[in-house]
Formats: sequence, structure tokens, C-alpha cells
Amino acid sequence: MRTTPPATAVFVLLALLVLTAGCTTAPGAGPSTAPETGAATAGSDDASTTGEGTTGDGVADADGGTAEGRTATVARVIDGNTAAVAFADGERETVRLLGVDTPEIRGTTDPTEFEGVPDIEAGREWLDEWGRRASAFARKELEGRQVTVAVDEAADRRDRYGRLLAYLTVEGESDSFNRQLLDEGYARLYESRFARRGAFARSEARARAEGIGLWGYRRGDVPQ
Repeated sequence: MRTTPPATAVFVLLALLVLTAGCTTAPGAGPSTAPETGAATAGSDDASTTGEGTTGDGVADADGGTAEGRTATVARVIDGNTAAVAFADGERETVRLLGVDTPEIRGTTDPTEFEGVPDIEAGREWLDEWGRRASAFARKELEGRQVTVAVDEAADRRDRYGRLLAYLTVEGESDSFNRQLLDEGYARLYESRFARRGAFARSEARARAEGIGLWGYRRGDVPQ
């Protein structure tokens, strides 16, 4: 004699079949490809970027920091920290060297800006002479030379006179000319915000400690 299954057993069997079907992934379906929150994406701060110590085109830069550069020719040096440059496309810019300040050649330099140089007539004469020397050094090293002009994303792009704030690096050199002015005692560190400030501060500190260039003032000294 055939026995009909109890209604309860049939219900349980149907429930198991429904649960099994719900756990099966549809053909062709895959895991979500949406990025997790906080993951690096193209253009984000966490995406692959040029590392510290290189320029934007990947050329090693001993100054440190990241900057994008364009090649130009120095047409004229205006003073120790300012030069006129011409780019290959005909564009011209007046560049104020970022992060450094040489003594003035037009007007008088305030000795209080150069620690260790006294605010007396002899101190002002000392700085006037080093302003002329810095300008002569810049002309010798820069005029007619091919350079990389690099702006700094951490700094202002232009000063209040509209001059481009940038690093100039002579072709074939690893250090910028900006830093060279500090290394050789022609300039002081300029108080502003820029990526290479740490490296520049070390250069100035070393020049001051060793009495290089304008930092070699001693009372009664006369520039030779």
C-alpha cells in the first residue's frame, strides 16, 4: 500500500530547494570591481607620482622636491636673483629665483636681513659689494646658457611684480643655480614657502658657519 508523504515533509523539501537556488551565482557574474574607499585612483594624491628628488620629467635633482620643468635660454641677467629667459616657442619670462635673495644692486640692502652683517655704513658697503659680485657671478654662469625652468607647486607661481618664481638649473648640472648661490655665499635663504626649503636652509647654514662669501664679514673688513 502506497503511503502519501506527510505535508510537513513536502514543505521542508521545497524550502531546501529554494535556499539552494538562492546561493547559486548567475552565469557570467563576478565580484564587484568598484574601488574601495581610500584606494588610489588616477589623478589622486595616492596615485603614482614623480618621487622626491626628481624633476617632473624624471631627471635627477639634487635639491630635492618635485617640480615640472621647461627648457629655456637665459637671454639676460638682471641681477643676482633675477633673469630674463626665452623658451623655444618664443615665450619670454622674467624669472625671480625661488627661495633665495641676493643683496641689491639698485638701492640699498637692509643689513638686518643678513644676520651677522651690522647695520652700519661699513655693513651696507659690504652688502653693496656682494650684490655686485652676485650679479657678476650670475652673468658668468647663466647668460646664454640653456637651463631648465621649474616652478614649485608648493610655492606661489608669481611674485607681486608678476615675475615667474622658479628654479633655474643649468644644463648638465644636478643642483639648481638657486642653491648654488647659497652654497657659495652670494645669497640668503628667502623667507617663503617652497618644497626645497630644507635643502636650501642647510646650504645657507653651511655657508654661514664657514664664513663663505657675504657671510665672511668681520668688523673693519673691506671687500677686496
